Amino acid sequence: MAVKQKSESHENLYASTSKFRFRQAQSLFDSHVGSDGVAQIIFSLLVTFCSSLSSFGFVVRFLAFWTHQKAFSKAPEGVSLHILAGVMFLIDISFQFGRLSVLLVIISWACAFDVLQKNLEDHLEKSKYRSHVQRFSFQMVFHRIAEILRNLSKIVQEEESISGRAFCIANEIFTTEKTFVKSLQVIKEVYADPMENILSYDDSFMTKNSWKTIFQNFPAILKLHEKILEDMEEVLKKGKIKGKEDLGKFLYSKYNAEIVEFYTLYMNSYDRKTKELENLQTSEKFSSFLASQISNSKGDGRPLDALLIRPIQRLPSVLLLLKDFHRELQKQDSKYSSTVETSYEQMKLILERLNKEKGIDEGRQKLLNLATRVENFPQGIVSAERILLESASITVEQDISIDRSRLSKGKSSITFHLMSDMIILTKTKTKSVGLKRSKIDTELFVGLIKKENISQIFQVNSNLNIGIYFSENDRPNQLFYFSVLGSRDRLVEKLKNYENYKIYDEFTPKSPYRARSKSFDRAGLVRRSFDFQKKINLEI
Repeated sequence: MAVKQKSESHENLYASTSKFRFRQAQSLFDSHVGSDGVAQIIFSLLVTFCSSLSSFGFVVRFLAFWTHQKAFSKAPEGVSLHILAGVMFLIDISFQFGRLSVLLVIISWACAFDVLQKNLEDHLEKSKYRSHVQRFSFQMVFHRIAEILRNLSKIVQEEESISGRAFCIANEIFTTEKTFVKSLQVIKEVYADPMENILSYDDSFMTKNSWKTIFQNFPAILKLHEKILEDMEEVLKKGKIKGKEDLGKFLYSKYNAEIVEFYTLYMNSYDRKTKELENLQTSEKFSSFLASQISNSKGDGRPLDALLIRPIQRLPSVLLLLKDFHRELQKQDSKYSSTVETSYEQMKLILERLNKEKGIDEGRQKLLNLATRVENFPQGIVSAERILLESASITVEQDISIDRSRLSKGKSSITFHLMSDMIILTKTKTKSVGLKRSKIDTELFVGLIKKENISQIFQVNSNLNIGIYFSENDRPNQLFYFSVLGSRDRLVEKLKNYENYKIYDEFTPKSPYRARSKSFDRAGLVRRSFDFQKKINLEI
């Protein structure tokens, strides 16, 4: 009986020992192999069979088994090695995702990675670094990738700075805008505000309706341009124009809607303004008031009628500056060239619309088109009182210097523009633009002859040439002698009504320039001959 009890106790002890060892082995398997260990083993085996037979493939196999060993020992670096093994495997197979074996590797990698992540969290749960650990998620990966791409796009699309002559033109836009705003402030402080105060007087020489007519829509234009000037000053305080946002503050595009609204009302009422001003000047009190305000230190001696036309002159001058700005950026192959060109085209459309609504005649429209087309065209020439009568291509028949520009005989690329009070000459020149050096024809400003300086205009019947006697600076009786290419009847008809027009049967011009010879250099300086130098040496 005792032996039987002893054997039963041995059997129970063996059974309990076996169960304990089984549970220990099961626990060990669950902790080190289990579902996570199976996924890691499958990943390692798939990598072994699917990797290439190259040296790089054997490195990937070694890394996979090393990762498995670290994962089995629950080392924290197992996660990093697992990621590295997956990336190197993809590089080894050249990212051929279409193969079934590769898809199985990716699935086993993801399952093993999720388990490794959990194990790492359990390991760090008791650590003081737990608060600094963020669980991995694919959403987090996508967020990081998006952030990296945004940073890369900022680097690739690094904002370009405006430099060189283009920056000088932008600064000229600012300078002219500042001058224009100062003129508008003179209207307000020297004329509009004092005249509004006079309305409260019992013996006022003007009515409220007169004041409204003269200064209609003026306050809105002043506020608009003060805002534009403020934007420009904000950029220039930094000392550079960098990026599309900074550039946009010099292009007026942001204010196109306000420009159309305010300037339409102003330009349509401009004739009424000038007429009302003329009627008020018949009053002795009003004339005395204007005279006293002209002498005001703030007014700088500028009369009211000359200031009221400034808004009409401003937009054409802005158009010219935008044209020069675009041309210069185009030469620099700047990516902002198209942006400035768009602003230029928008401003051009605005001017055409304003002119159409105001009913400006064809001659003024032609002058505006000429000003926008010709490079280096003087801004002061564009005026509401000046119109373009006729244009014609001419050939210079005698050497002449006009407005510091020398025109040689036979020059045929000259265009003659007859204005109401002056003559403007332009020439066509071919330029190379851009990196591809494409050829474009550009019209350049040459010079002008004012009507007041012309003493005589004549035509010659024998050769149909035309001559103009004019004075320039200290040089009286200068002769501009030329022939007209193509139809000349329309130009001749306009010249007949111009100034002291005469007709000659024959005419032989005498050139005011002495022919060059060996005794003259290109600067017109007399060279001493050898004999003359010898004579001086002998005398010395």
